[in-house]
Amino acid sequence: FKTSSFYPCDKISKWPKPPLGGPRLAGLSAFGMGGTNAHVVLEEFELSSSEAKLNVKQPYRPWLIMVSGRTHRSFLQNLQRLSTALSKEDMPMGSVSRTLLCGRRQCSEFRWTGAFTSCKEAAKALDSAAHSAQTTIPSSHGGQDSVPSIKIVYLFSGQGSQYLGMASGLYNMFPRFKSAVDECSATLGYNPLSLPDSKSPPITSSRWAQVAVFVVSYATSQLLESLGVRPSAAVGHSAGEYACAVACGVMELHDALRMVDRRGKLMDEMEEGGMLA
Repeated sequence: FKTSSFYPCDKISKWPKPPLGGPRLAGLSAFGMGGTNAHVVLEEFELSSSEAKLNVKQPYRPWLIMVSGRTHRSFLQNLQRLSTALSKEDMPMGSVSRTLLCGRRQCSEFRWTGAFTSCKEAAKALDSAAHSAQTTIPSSHGGQDSVPSIKIVYLFSGQGSQYLGMASGLYNMFPRFKSAVDECSATLGYNPLSLPDSKSPPITSSRWAQVAVFVVSYATSQLLESLGVRPSAAVGHSAGEYACAVACGVMELHDALRMVDRRGKLMDEMEEGGMLA
């Protein structure tokens, strides 16, 4: 059309980006023989800033891949199809994982999961799983009601599980974990997960370990909740009891932080002794 920037596409051709930037747009018109006309404007898909971060290649980060099926046959087919697709194209693992977890209906009858850093690695494991499924005789299920439900229980550990640099990977990788740790740090007035310097108490001291274990436990529970994990029960030991109480809604976070912080100080001031268990 000489008087506009529109033109009919009558052959396969390259579709350049607009000179001034922005997504590509196209008009699609269908003229029905009965007089019904339909007009649709198509816009190029562009990743949002959060989605762009999700697709950044991170070879050190494993992504969860889940495949399921209502019947053994459909389960086997899903394994084979996904293995073929991932072996042909190097797709962003973050997008693959999210699509399988959030964009597919999960079935309880037959399930397979794995954590991988690349499509090639995942495709190889899927192919192996498909071969195993072919030679496995499935047990008969009497329908959905016969499949036992899976109950999740949180176990919050106490002092003794801490180590230098613990949870640094989770802190740098997951925004929800980071925000939970930062929330605790703001309440305490210091970051209990920062590496102790020469003037700080040693990592084995209760002064540092009690709060650090609590914060990691609390932040982990918040991360799991953001991923859709809901526990049926929770138990805790020592500093983990406070994290358990907060996770279950028995205690407020700021109250638990002040108690654990004070608890660590008091325990650190006690004389060293011996204990037999």
